Amino acid sequence: MFNKTVLLGAIANTGMCITFVTANKLTTAANTIVLQFTLPIHIILLLWIFWKKKPNKVEVCTALISFIGILCFFLDNITFTGMVGNILAIVSGFLYAVVFLIKKMPGSDFESSAALSFVINFIIGLPFFLQEGSYSQLDFITIILLGVVQLGLSYVFLAKGLDTVSPVGASLISMAEPILNPILVAVFYGETIGIVSIIGVIIVLGSATFYSVKVN
Repeated sequence: MFNKTVLLGAIANTGMCITFVTANKLTTAANTIVLQFTLPIHIILLLWIFWKKKPNKVEVCTALISFIGILCFFLDNITFTGMVGNILAIVSGFLYAVVFLIKKMPGSDFESSAALSFVINFIIGLPFFLQEGSYSQLDFITIILLGVVQLGLSYVFLAKGLDTVSPVGASLISMAEPILNPILVAVFYGETIGIVSIIGVIIVLGSATFYSVKVN
């Protein structure tokens, strides 16, 4: 399926990926993650502006509390340097919000938008890949796993989830994503997590759970 809405979704998703990757190169990973996950705030504002859905207190409070939780988790690594990267990370969060809202637009097809975006990203990224000096078997296996599992399956699950969960709710639940990475590293590689980070985990997961229970 192809139409203007599908193209908009593909452009938003492509832009989200490119700005996120570029932001990681221009500022710290912590800055990039924290600023991209202003995502729920963008969704709330877009729903208010374009769908005339005035946010309620639960949505606003939960989004702000979740963001505070993300801040706590990455507090030790946040810096005020790399302003261009910081701005790109915020732009990435805005474009990610558009991706979450695609299903609410007339003529939308989330899966078609995602597939088209993957093709565009492949075309854009191919010249950079060809400049790499290493083409080992492990490199190709890693790329395939990232493409099929980390991106492919995650978009399938996101598409299905958005059929039953509101964009705000889905974005709050997705905030578990950036905190799972260091947790898994801690579990499998023995790295330690500070007390403030643990508090951040509890805040993010607790606020997402509260919102899910409250709205349902």
